[in-house]
Formats: sequence, structure tokens, C-alpha cells
Amino acid sequence: MKKYMLGMIIGLLGTNVLAYAHYDKATARLFDQKGNIVGKVEFAQHKDGVQVKAQVTHLAPGFHGFHVHAIGLCTVVNTVPATPPFTSAGGHFKLVTTSNHRDHNGDFPVLLVNANGTAKVEFKTDRFKIKELFDADGSAVIIHADPDNYANIPVRYAQFPLASPVVTGPDAMTLATGDSGGRSVCGVVKKY
Repeated sequence: MKKYMLGMIIGLLGTNVLAYAHYDKATARLFDQKGNIVGKVEFAQHKDGVQVKAQVTHLAPGFHGFHVHAIGLCTVVNTVPATPPFTSAGGHFKLVTTSNHRDHNGDFPVLLVNANGTAKVEFKTDRFKIKELFDADGSAVIIHADPDNYANIPVRYAQFPLASPVVTGPDAMTLATGDSGGRSVCGVVKKY
């Protein structure tokens, strides 16, 4: 009886370990708007968060917004005319739909691209688990054309100083995207 119970416990533990291992790693191959591979992002699940490693090439030097987006689709040419590339990836990945930009679960530190067009970054985030990236429509990684200000526009700054009444603080675009600009690079997150 003891051997049978021990076998059941090991079997159950093994099942849980396998279920956890199913989502313990993910990767996104990054493509530019011309379809060229320009890098990759790797995700590794740990008990205290997700380790994120990114390596990219052939990007414009400077700071770039860097996020996980809500839909695992990287379309350059969209069905709606004049739709910018990679908008198929939807908005930023967020578990609470009412959150503003700096509180989106998919917000990452800005990516600093060196003068030679390359960047490497590694950090850990506890804002999501890898398995949460694999909902019904998946997720994607986007590198934006511009820096990300994290919607950090204090209310003391006027958006429209000549308006009556004066409108202060971040506008709707800033709250949604951190003013990161167009989408330069996209990669669908896939199980490793």
C-alpha cells in the first residue's frame, strides 16, 4: 500500500512538473517591416519571475519602446488601408484592462540600441507568468521607433495651455502607449 501511495504521489508531482515545464520557456524571433530577422527575445520562468533576454541588430541607434503586446500576430500589410505595420499585435499586454501604460504587464525597460545598431538586454519581471502569454490569441513582442516615457507626464504640465479650462497631464495616447511611436519590429511569442 505504501509503495502504491508513493507511486501516486510521484506520478502527481511528475504531472505538475510537466505542466509547469510546458510553459517554462518561450521565445520570439524578431522581424523588421521587410521580413528580415533582426533578433530574438527569450523568456524563462523562475519562481520569482520571468527572466527576459533580448538581442537585436540592424536597429536605429537610441532608445526604443519595448513591450509585450496582446495578440500573437505580426502583420506588415493590414487589410485596412493606411493601417501602420504590426498593429495586428494589438495594444500592450495587460491583465487588468483598465490599467494605464506604466502599469501594463507587458511594459519593459526601454531598449538602448548602440551606434552600431545592436542591443542586448537582460532583466527579470514579476508582472506576468509565461503561461499567461498564451491565451486564446497569444502575444507578441514589439520594438517601437521612439523612446517610451512610461506615461510619465506629471499633471503640472499643460497639454493644451490655451484651452479653457487648461488641460494638464498625459493625454490619451501617452496613457495608452507611452508615446513610443510606430512599430519597427515584431515577433510572435512561441513555446520553446
